[in-house]
Amino acid sequence: MSFTKVSVAGIGTTGTITFTNVNVAGVITATSFSGSGANLTGVASTDNIRTNTNATFLQSVNVTGIVTTAGVNASGVITATSSIVGSAVTINASGINATGVITATSFVGSGANLTGLAATANVTTSSLVVIGVSTVAAGTTAAPSITPTGDSDTGIFFPSADTIAFGEGGVECARFDANGNFTVGTSSPVAGMRFTSLGGGVQISGSTSADGGIRFQTTSNVATITGINNDNNAFNPISFYTSATEAARIDTSGRLLVGTSSGSYKLNVLEASGADRNLFLAGIYGVTNGFSVDWVNSNSALNVKFANLSTTAVAANVHMDGADNNRLYRSTSSIRYKTEIENIEQFRTDAVLSLRPVWYRSTASNDRKDWSWYGLIAEEVAEIEPRLVHWSYLDKDYETTFVDGNVTKTLKEGAQLVPDGIQYDRIAVLLLDVVKRQQQTIEALEARLAALEAQ
Repeated sequence: MSFTKVSVAGIGTTGTITFTNVNVAGVITATSFSGSGANLTGVASTDNIRTNTNATFLQSVNVTGIVTTAGVNASGVITATSSIVGSAVTINASGINATGVITATSFVGSGANLTGLAATANVTTSSLVVIGVSTVAAGTTAAPSITPTGDSDTGIFFPSADTIAFGEGGVECARFDANGNFTVGTSSPVAGMRFTSLGGGVQISGSTSADGGIRFQTTSNVATITGINNDNNAFNPISFYTSATEAARIDTSGRLLVGTSSGSYKLNVLEASGADRNLFLAGIYGVTNGFSVDWVNSNSALNVKFANLSTTAVAANVHMDGADNNRLYRSTSSIRYKTEIENIEQFRTDAVLSLRPVWYRSTASNDRKDWSWYGLIAEEVAEIEPRLVHWSYLDKDYETTFVDGNVTKTLKEGAQLVPDGIQYDRIAVLLLDVVKRQQQTIEALEARLAALEAQ
């Protein structure tokens, strides 16, 4: 140990010791040290400076290692190139200037003097509560201003005033615009909510206890569903799919097409084959009431059924024309529909007496085979009085084709009408004339008989 100057008041008193060089293997304890400490070297890594009271530094403290303390109370600037670790850090004035990481159980102060913070990993905490307002940068699609850890191109950003956008993988996927419109897959809203997808759509799913559904509620009396072409905004058909197959559609002309993508009628129902080629229109009292059209595979025909019809005492007034694709017509008898009216000639009414009543069993697929019937033979009636017969063409007389999504039957050239049914009600008209003439004969005979008996 060498001394250049010793100035002390005495042992145990306060004085000043000035050293040119001090090499001490033990511990130097003093109430104070004066000097810059520029020549202090070889200081151990732990327990270098120890004091029983607060240590006050009048100048800045530069630490190239780690400062570990139960608390730092600095009125100046603490500069650390590594880390500051402690249970409490109090910033009173100029603050803390750290190039490393500051770890503490709490921070006290407004943080107004925090400057030079790095762009990432500024504050790490398991829970952050902000009492005031947090302001972030607007961000971009490629670099959103609010992102999760490890995914810097996915998050929330603000592309313009009053607009919130969401990005995934550097691509915008949704946004709320300044007018409150919500768009998915596009940044150009045309309505309150718009979804645009290159390969998907919108899925609405229910929970395990409730079914999913769609409800359209408007302030007016009309809620609309419209098909729009994304390329030119032209109107498109609206299609309905089941099992990845189109089941029905409403085309741009308002036609409902079931089982076909085209048609010329307001309602088109088409099924190429199978037992499902049926149409049922239920009534208002349940599925047992209604109108149905069933395909009969056995003879390639259709059954038309009306379930639970009401009864009436009124006579039949509907005619189905077998010669005109089985069209239904209302049967009328008003003079409004008649012209060139004249009495029936007697020989025509007498022809009814030549008809041959028969007993027979029916071969029709819908008739019971164990029942028998009474009637006439249409071909025989046609030879006696053709106007008492229903005429039609045979199935072989038609060419069946699909035109515009509809089954079309075209009559072949040279086809001939054949007897198909009998107008049994018209026979009564002819019989009426026969009965009237017979009544006149009876009355004449009775008069002659009375005259003879009077003689």
